[in-house]
Amino acid sequence: MRARGRRPERRETHLAEAAVKYGEAKLASAPEIPRELVPAVERLTEIDEAFKAARLVAAQLRERIEEERQSARVPVGSPTRRGPADLSALSASEKIRLGLQQLSEREAR
Repeated sequence: MRARGRRPERRETHLAEAAVKYGEAKLASAPEIPRELVPAVERLTEIDEAFKAARLVAAQLRERIEEERQSARVPVGSPTRRGPADLSALSASEKIRLGLQQLSEREAR
């Protein structure tokens, strides 16, 4: 009688071990999915559902990162940004001339 009572326990143990191996194999087949996104579960259907959800999260993160990267990209041919010019080396008359030139450029716009 005891032998019969242990068989279901062994089966459950073997099923749990098989589920763990299945989950590990799925993770190994998809290196883009972090292990932390797939919780440890014992049923194959739960593993598949968790894996599907993790794949969706990873894809969404990839899209966000790509969008941020694209928005930070500077278009080819765009002028470089310049900070305020150091005018300390200019004489007073050169500063006045530069100021008048900038004023006329602004008025022309």
